[in-house]
Amino acid sequence: MKNFFFTLIEVVIALAILAISLTGILEMMTQSQKRLSKSYEKWERMHILSQAAEYYLMQGDDPPDIPEFIFPYRDYEVDVSIEDVPDLPEELNDLMGQVPLKCLTLQLRKLPENEIVDTLKIDRLSYDSESLFDEN
Repeated sequence: MKNFFFTLIEVVIALAILAISLTGILEMMTQSQKRLSKSYEKWERMHILSQAAEYYLMQGDDPPDIPEFIFPYRDYEVDVSIEDVPDLPEELNDLMGQVPLKCLTLQLRKLPENEIVDTLKIDRLSYDSESLFDEN
């Protein structure tokens, strides 16, 4: 009866292939964890901005500060500005009875660093404008 055994060189090569494979798999897992973490942070910031946007879309052209019970995030602050929509074609401006289009810009700032981490721009109709009621 003949016994079949692995030689030392075959075992070393098999272990080397296994080590290279495991290294590649661990690197892929590390990268996917980093991407997952980054995606979650982006989702969280956009969720915070969308909550602020819901509040400010219901306000007029001069919105008050957002109350803490609506925006309970202590690490973040939202800056809001309402401006005319840039690059709107002239034929769409100043039409009689037209509700003006404004751009609501929300900037999310992380408080300790006071750095802007995300921005959201929403075009909205401005019903507060006096030009809506002008007949001339």
